[in-house]
Amino acid sequence: MYRLKLTFMPYALIVVLTMGALVGAGPARAGRAVQEVPVGSAPSCGSWHVVASPNPGDFRDLSGVAAISPRDIWAVGPGGQYRMETGGALIEHWDGTQWRVVRNPSIGAADILRAVAHIPGTNRLWAVGYYGISSIAPYDLTLIEQWNGTVWRVVPSPNPGTISNALLGVAAISANDAWAVGMYSNNFYGYSRMFTAHWDGTSWRVVPSPIPPGSIGSLLYSVTAVATNDVWAVGISQNSNNQTQSLFEHWDGTRWRIVPGPSVNRSSGELISITAVSRDDIWAVGSSYDQYNVRNITLIERWNGMSWVVVPSPNLGIYSDYLIGVAAVSANDVWTVGMYFNTDNSTQTLTEHWNGASWSVVPSPNPGLYNGLNGVAAVPGTATGVVAVGSYSSNSPIPQVQTLTMYYC
Repeated sequence: MYRLKLTFMPYALIVVLTMGALVGAGPARAGRAVQEVPVGSAPSCGSWHVVASPNPGDFRDLSGVAAISPRDIWAVGPGGQYRMETGGALIEHWDGTQWRVVRNPSIGAADILRAVAHIPGTNRLWAVGYYGISSIAPYDLTLIEQWNGTVWRVVPSPNPGTISNALLGVAAISANDAWAVGMYSNNFYGYSRMFTAHWDGTSWRVVPSPIPPGSIGSLLYSVTAVATNDVWAVGISQNSNNQTQSLFEHWDGTRWRIVPGPSVNRSSGELISITAVSRDDIWAVGSSYDQYNVRNITLIERWNGMSWVVVPSPNLGIYSDYLIGVAAVSANDVWTVGMYFNTDNSTQTLTEHWNGASWSVVPSPNPGLYNGLNGVAAVPGTATGVVAVGSYSSNSPIPQVQTLTMYYC
């Protein structure tokens, strides 16, 4: 499980998931052959297809995705030390024909975008993350960028912490109403604290949010908005015994409050992503330890309008399974993505589907030795289309991380 005691903000905030440096080098082996097709034009529906995507710079991973239409999809990730092609962080755009890199401002020594969200009724987007002040100093500041339909620009963002600040999730309700969530730290050896920030059409500002009783560390990974007075955020809280529990917070239009969730394991529980179908139908995904505290297993919880309940979900890995992204097409069509570990420490993509009655695993491509998915989004303008993003390691004597985009219809 990811621990909350941070001296600075690592990119692989979600479990081990830079894919990890992809767990390091391992014996090279051939990946499964995959077919690359354009988004929205798969030769046959009912399966995942890899879509070719560019790999600029020295770090190639996609952590968030947002879809406006079949011809207008955006994905974001980290920038690297050598960013001549990207400018700052990694931003890629699907124009209906191909994925291409879109330059954006370079603000720090290392710019990292964690999430992206479409502003409803517009062609604009918000992207959030953080950046390092220098390549050697462990200080991080929040990073917010906005696409205005023509260019990406940096928008000033709050930094409540003196040592480390990061935004990990974003959701937009309108042009004058958006939320971002994340964490901050005030000393090198202390635990992180969660925080929320709101956009009112003029500026981003921190909005107070409650800390769980007994918590010595907390952070919020993801946020989703049903309406101005109905916003949900999820994350993790840690107590003095280093036990972690899932964290739900709800904005009712006036204040944030903690909403109790089910106890899945007294030692662990972590929610990474959240999506809303409606006010009374919301999904959150992540992972927890199994009953023996030996391995991580998938965790899916659902808000039914009155309480959060655990919904059974399958596992494939011998060692661990992680769910990292979730998106809803409709009440009977919900997707979650992530990764699982094999006995040889290789990783495979994991995609699961809700059909209105149960969750099931849907086979997904694995072009490399180490593979994983970080984000998924429903594609408007299609009946059942979804796009997922992440990364994989190429099969060469020295594995290299490559971007991974996939489409399902």
